[in-house]
Amino acid sequence: MRLLLCAALLIARSASAHEFWIEPADYTPNNNQRLIAEVRSGESFEGEAYPFMPERIVRAEIVNVTSRSQLTGRSGDRPAIQYNADEGLQILSYQSTASIHVHQQFSKFREFLEADGLQWVEAVHFERNLPQSGFSEKFTRYAKSLVSVGGVSGYDRQVGQPYEMVVLSRLYGEEDSHDFTIQLLSAGQPVNNAQVTVFQKAPTESMDNTPLKLRTNEFGKVSVPRGKGGAYLVSAVIMERGERVPWHSHWTSVTFHAQGSR
Repeated sequence: MRLLLCAALLIARSASAHEFWIEPADYTPNNNQRLIAEVRSGESFEGEAYPFMPERIVRAEIVNVTSRSQLTGRSGDRPAIQYNADEGLQILSYQSTASIHVHQQFSKFREFLEADGLQWVEAVHFERNLPQSGFSEKFTRYAKSLVSVGGVSGYDRQVGQPYEMVVLSRLYGEEDSHDFTIQLLSAGQPVNNAQVTVFQKAPTESMDNTPLKLRTNEFGKVSVPRGKGGAYLVSAVIMERGERVPWHSHWTSVTFHAQGSR
């Protein structure tokens, strides 16, 4: 089985292009159909696709019920992900190397904090007597995508990412009509009171694509409305004090496709 993954990123992060995700060409390919996917960075489920960049990968795998395989490829490969997979739910998992972004305008930093529900960081920033310009932020990306070869029902699971989104609801095949339950984890432990942003790629042009912002409960869970179905991108940012830089942000996402409510 040939496995190719794009590791991507990394251009300097900006407030207008900060989501990072894996986007398959088809979330339910046939058994004899090659699985194709891109790794993208952008905003509101629209963004630039990146080639395979092995120097940017810490860990890239495909995980299913019976196996776990490393995703490999040649530098510059496009599309980023191309492989033949077995039947069933496949979890594509990616972790980037850490990168550094230098903030020159505190107003832009504030915009980022407000967009991702991290307003507490500003107060702590000033309490620590940190500068308002020229300070660094380290950031690391984590992405997952759930693809069902043959359209078989299945469940997401923890794959061991340090920061991870897990879809707890059954996907594909025989789905129900309930909302999705998604859990945000850090080192396998629930992250409470964190903002989770949901983007949906509308199956029709008339559908509202406004992002939905939710907050995790004490168990790190949110309930995501199913709506009319389509492709979903669910993301969150966790901010921590850095060791050698003032801040270290961790960006995590998961993509999947689902039927609408009935």
